[in-house]
Amino acid sequence: MFSDIKSALSNTLYKKAQQTLSTSFSSRCFVCQMPLDEWSHVKGLCQCCYKDLPSYHERTGCLLNYYDIRAGLNRPNWQHQLALAEYKWPFNQLISQFKYQNHYASGTLLTTLLKEKIQLELQQQPHLKPDVLIPVPLHPIKYLWRGFNQAQLISEQLSASLTITQDVTSLKRTRLRLAQAGKTRIARLKKDINTFKFTPKCANANYQHVAVIDDVITTGATAQQITRVLHQAGVKTVSIWTLAITPA
Repeated sequence: MFSDIKSALSNTLYKKAQQTLSTSFSSRCFVCQMPLDEWSHVKGLCQCCYKDLPSYHERTGCLLNYYDIRAGLNRPNWQHQLALAEYKWPFNQLISQFKYQNHYASGTLLTTLLKEKIQLELQQQPHLKPDVLIPVPLHPIKYLWRGFNQAQLISEQLSASLTITQDVTSLKRTRLRLAQAGKTRIARLKKDINTFKFTPKCANANYQHVAVIDDVITTGATAQQITRVLHQAGVKTVSIWTLAITPA
């Protein structure tokens, strides 16, 4: 029943979100609030803030190869990790505005920056281009409460700009969990091990490399569960693409 309700509301909600994405940018920089000029490289950021963003622009390749990042994740079983930045200011503020305040323009800004990093990585390592993008799903009840899935909005924008197919139906969240915001790392790790189910809707969907899309990765417990079910379904390579990584 919840699946039917979600499907019925999905088109309306996402059309509304997309309309908001194109109209909610202000004439000031989201970070410093200074007026934007015509030379701004990314919509929503002035030149100075764009250049000063504390992103992972100097960390190329798989982020799992960096000890400080891998040490904060719970035994990662996925093959490749890519993220825009560490979960700290201004990224934590922008993500919070996007996720909890329905400020879709912040999400578009962040996804544009993530897209630039992905494009650079794929230019250097074309073999890392996945067959499909799969956003981390919300439970239907949580979806109805929030009104949108931030991971799906990110995935839709990446799919269109990178020309990579998106699959939003095959991966399902089967259990409703409490909000994780504010929980300790230990508490986040104490989660059900059978939270997701992967059932490809297309009979010929023989995915070999899947990129899972999410906003933030903290302990990696969600990514670990999803990777497990994808591997069990025959997927050989799983990449996790996120806006940010929470430091250990």
